Order: sequence, then structure tokens, then C-alpha cells
Amino acid sequence: MLYLERRPYSSIQFEGLNIGIPSTIVKVGENKYDIDSIVKDVLILKNSNVVILPNKKYNYDTLFQMEKIRSMIRFLRNYNEGLTFELEVFGIKNALTGWDFANIDLITFVCYDKLPQNFEKYIEMENVLFKFMVSGRKDYLNFRKVIEANGFDAGKVFFAPAGESLDEIEKTSELLVRWCINDKFMFCPRIQTVFFKKWGII
Repeated sequence: MLYLERRPYSSIQFEGLNIGIPSTIVKVGENKYDIDSIVKDVLILKNSNVVILPNKKYNYDTLFQMEKIRSMIRFLRNYNEGLTFELEVFGIKNALTGWDFANIDLITFVCYDKLPQNFEKYIEMENVLFKFMVSGRKDYLNFRKVIEANGFDAGKVFFAPAGESLDEIEKTSELLVRWCINDKFMFCPRIQTVFFKKWGII
């Protein structure tokens, strides 16, 4: 069994290096689903990119959950070797110890105030990105200092506006875009917020 928010569904990848690509979303939650049924859902949707997402309440903080995700990916690759997989990770603690990174095409660490534990070993990995969530100038400067001090490749870092409401996100975006342009960082507009909250589209 794998714990998901809902059954896998078709959408667009709204951020990161694969922005705009039709994708199947597999989002972690509290509802039990049989792995065989999840695999069937993903194959039926026929998207070549699969995005595995946590939510703020349910991450991958148990090895049990990570092992089930590993099994799901293995089964899907057996059926379709052409599938690509993205994994997004919240929080400074995670259950990625011992994870086979080669089995994931792209991993994005989402950082709200601190970097994940043992982040140093991830910096050099080709398939790892860092997304820094910024609510103001202080956040931005703190993250920029961390990036400079630890030798991050700017091409593996992008900034996104934090906030729950459209007004918060739009206000921060206006400033964040300017800072990113000035410092040559990638900017993530969180387009999905417009779809989900403004237009009511999933």
C-alpha cells in the first residue's frame, strides 16, 4: 500500500526544468492505495513524465513510504522504460538515506528556511535541484549567502515566492523577479497557484 492524497491525475509540470510538460501527478497523503492500481492509473494516463509530490503535512519521512515509492517506480519502469520521474522533497529532514538516486531523473529539495540535512552530498549530483521559498528580502539574502558560501551552481538553484494567497505570491514575485535578474538566478513563478486558486483548474 502507498499513502496518497488522491489517485494519480494528469496535469502540467508548472515549475522547474520541465515546466510546461504534460505530467502525471502522484501526491503523497493519508489515503491508502494499492501499488498495482497506482501503476495502472499512471500507465492509463499516458504521460511520459511522472511527478511525485509531498504535501506540507505528509512528506516521505518514513522509510516505509520511501520503499513503497521505490517499488512503484520499479514497476512502472518495467512496463515503460521511457518514463521519467521527478521527486520533490520538503523539509530539512528526509528519508532519502540509502535511496538509489540513479532511479530518479530529477530531485528537487524545497527549502523554506534551512537546507536539508547532509545537503553537501547532494550539491554535486547532476539530477538534484534546490528550490528556495522566499517571503521577503531577508529570506532572499540569507539563501544567497548560503549559496555563495557552499559553492552552489546557479543553474541548479531557483527561487520561488512563498505565501498562501494570490496577493502574497504576486507581491513577493514582483520583487523576487528583480532580485533574480540582478543576481542571475532562475525564478519559479508558481503558475499552479493561478490554476488552482484563481481559475479553479486542476
